[in-house]
Amino acid sequence: MMKFSSYILPVLAMGCLLVVTGCEDFLTPEPKSFATTANFYQSQGDFEQAINGVYVEMRSLVGSHNYRNLTDRRGPTTTKHFDVNLPHTVGGDPQTDEFTMVASNGNSDDLWDDSYDLINQANVILSRIDDVAFEDDAVKARIKGEALTMRAFAYWFAGQAWGGVPIILRDARTPEEAAPEGGSSSVEAVYQQVISDLQAAIPGLPINDTSGRITRGAAKFLLGRTYLLTAEYAAALSEFEDLDVGTFPHRLLDGYRDVFDPANKNNDESLWEIQYNPSLAGQPDLDMWNITLPNNAGQKISQGGLLPDAHPPTTSNGWLMPTPDIIASFEEGDGRFEQGIGWFIDEENSSFQEIAWPPSDLSTGQVAGDSLPYLFKYYFPETVNSTGESMNNWVLFRFSDVLLSAAEASWRLGDAGTAQTYLNRVRERAGLGPVDLGNYPRSATSWISTGDALGDAILHERLIELLGEGHAWFDLKRFGSDFAVSVMREHGNRFRNRDRKVTGDMYQVQSHMLLYPIPPNEINLANLQQNPGW
Repeated sequence: MMKFSSYILPVLAMGCLLVVTGCEDFLTPEPKSFATTANFYQSQGDFEQAINGVYVEMRSLVGSHNYRNLTDRRGPTTTKHFDVNLPHTVGGDPQTDEFTMVASNGNSDDLWDDSYDLINQANVILSRIDDVAFEDDAVKARIKGEALTMRAFAYWFAGQAWGGVPIILRDARTPEEAAPEGGSSSVEAVYQQVISDLQAAIPGLPINDTSGRITRGAAKFLLGRTYLLTAEYAAALSEFEDLDVGTFPHRLLDGYRDVFDPANKNNDESLWEIQYNPSLAGQPDLDMWNITLPNNAGQKISQGGLLPDAHPPTTSNGWLMPTPDIIASFEEGDGRFEQGIGWFIDEENSSFQEIAWPPSDLSTGQVAGDSLPYLFKYYFPETVNSTGESMNNWVLFRFSDVLLSAAEASWRLGDAGTAQTYLNRVRERAGLGPVDLGNYPRSATSWISTGDALGDAILHERLIELLGEGHAWFDLKRFGSDFAVSVMREHGNRFRNRDRKVTGDMYQVQSHMLLYPIPPNEINLANLQQNPGW
C-alpha cells in the first residue's frame, strides 16, 4: 500500500542498512544499531550504506516470480509447468499467464509495492544527498547516479506494466506526503521522468565496474530503450552506438552460454546483473532450479544426473518453461538451441501437454512426447553449493540486446542495411549466416508477424536470443498494441489445441489487458483512476 508503506520504510530501513566492504560483498548486510532519519544521512559513509539498501529493493523487484510472470510468461515464448491434476486458473499466477486475471489479482499488487518501495528508497537518498558534504565528490556522484538509475528503472518498468502512474520524487516523511497530489501522471510523463533521471545519472557513473554496481553503460542502455518507447529513434540509436565503441568494455562473448555462467559473473557482455550469492551472509540465491526445471523433476534430479550426486535433491516448480512454439521456431544450425535448451526425458512427461515435446495435437489425436525442454542457459550444477542453492545472478541487460536494439532503431529509421548489419553480428555468434529476409515470417511462427520481413527478423531474433530473460512481453507491446493482442489470441488458440486443460475463457485477450490493473487498494488510498477496461 503506497500511502502507508512509503511512509514507514525510510525509518524501518535504518535498522537493516548495508555497508560497502569490497567488490564481491557490497550487498552483504552487517548488523547496525538503529538510527533515525534525524541523525543518519550526515556523512559519506551513511550514504554508502544507504545506497546498498536501494540495491536490495532492486533485487526484491526483479527477483520475484511476479516480475517473470509479467515480463516473460505473458508472451508466447514461456509458460509455467502446471500440475497436471489442477486446473490452470488456480491462484494468481496462471491468471496472469492466461489472461484471466481480475483487478484484485495479487501479482499486480505485489509488483506495485515492490516498484514503489524501490522508488521510495531511491528518493530517500536523492532528497538528502545534495545537502551533505562528501570526502570524495566522485563517490557522491556515483551514489546519486546509482539511485537515479534504479528510480528510472522502476518508472520504466511501471510505465510498461500499468501505463500512467504517480510520479513521486521525494521520500514520504508523513502519511500525507505519501499520497501524490496529482494522482497518476500520463505514461508519456513517466517516460520523460525516466529520461531526465538517466541523463542526470550518466555523468556520475563509472564506465568500468566488475562488482555488480550500476555503470554508465547500463544507464545509457536503459536511456536508449526508453527512447524506443517514446519513438525517438535517432536518440535511441545514438545511445546504442556509444556503447559499441572502444570507450565502453562491453562486447559479445565468444560463447552464448558463457554470459550466464555463475563463475563468470559481471562479464564483458553483461551491462547490468542483479547480484545473488548465498555463500555471503544476507544474500539469498535466485532459486534458479525452482524457476527453470520441470516440476516433476525434483525427486529425480540427483538420480538423473541433472545435479551432482553430492548435492541433495532440490524441488522444482517450472516457473519459466519454453513453449513448443518457441522450440519450433529455432533455425537449423542455431547454436543457441543446444546451448540454451536442455531436455528432461521421462515417461510421465506426455501428461504435461502445455510444454511436452513433440507437442500434442488434440485436433488430430497426436499424443505428446516424453521430453520437457528447460532453460539450459541457466543450468550450471557445478556451481551449486552444498545445500543445493544456485549461484546464478539475474542478467538484466547485456550487449547482444544493445545490438538488437540498435537494429530495431535503425529499422524504424528506415535504414535497413544498418539494421541487418547489427542483426547479423548477433546471428554470427549463434553460428548462423546473414539474415535471409525471404525466410520471414518463419513458417513455424508465421502468426508472430509484424507485416514487415525485417521487423519480423528483428523480433524473431529478440525472442530467441533473449529467451527467458524478461523481455518478451514488453517487446510484443512495443511492436504494436493490436499486434500484441493478435499474437496472444493466436498463442491461446495454439495452446488450446494441444492442452485439454485450457478452457474457453483463457486467452480471450482484449486491448485493455495489455496493461495490468491498478491495485484496488492504491485506488482507494491515493485517489487514483483504474486503467480503462478493468
